[in-house]
Amino acid sequence: MVDVEQHEATVTCNETTVTVEVKKTPHIKLNENKLHLNEFTDSSCDLKRLSNATHLVAVMSLNACGTYVEEDDDNIVYRNAITSADLNEVISRRHHEEISFSCVYPKRTSLTLGFTHKDPYSFRERGFGVFTFQFEFFETQNFSRRVNPSSYPVQVYIKQMIFMQIEATSSIPNTELFVEACKATPYDNPNSHISYTIMENGCVKDKTVQIYSRSRSQLRFGMEAFEFIGAQDEDFL
Repeated sequence: MVDVEQHEATVTCNETTVTVEVKKTPHIKLNENKLHLNEFTDSSCDLKRLSNATHLVAVMSLNACGTYVEEDDDNIVYRNAITSADLNEVISRRHHEEISFSCVYPKRTSLTLGFTHKDPYSFRERGFGVFTFQFEFFETQNFSRRVNPSSYPVQVYIKQMIFMQIEATSSIPNTELFVEACKATPYDNPNSHISYTIMENGCVKDKTVQIYSRSRSQLRFGMEAFEFIGAQDEDFL
């Protein structure tokens, strides 16, 4: 997201950096030598480093170059600006160039895995979100070998332990993976009217669940496979 007023700009947000490109208008060219990011003492934050004849270009880490962080219940927001203001001064009575920009990251996402049961079960993997999340099955509680996705649908017996790992990969500081809820449905629809609660509000509800390890970016757990009574032969987590 970017507040550019009359400027033509592009802001690109990924898991580790923000890239902003602003087309040089005559007014920008007139003030170009005065323009800088909120923090510019670091040489990597110098606007001249990547800019060219037609555009101002800046690429910065999410926690660099004076970027500051806000958050609400739903999003983490990283804000910065290209400005001509003297940030060492408290007030100013001159007109300044300022191009504010921000990156917004949703804090929640939905993940789905599916399995079918004849006697066995099949598993499907599907992930959503801006950050990289992975929901995978492992062969044993040692979590040394992933189940190869090419072998899906995986087949297991009822009451056989199934071993799962949820992991988030991001270099953004001070973020932590929290598995808030886990439920099963007989359809590929998390809002199905038939469901079974496995975890709720971060707490285990199913008595067969075993938590093997937790870290800031990873949860490993297992549970006994089951089937929905009177429903079709496919279950989803």
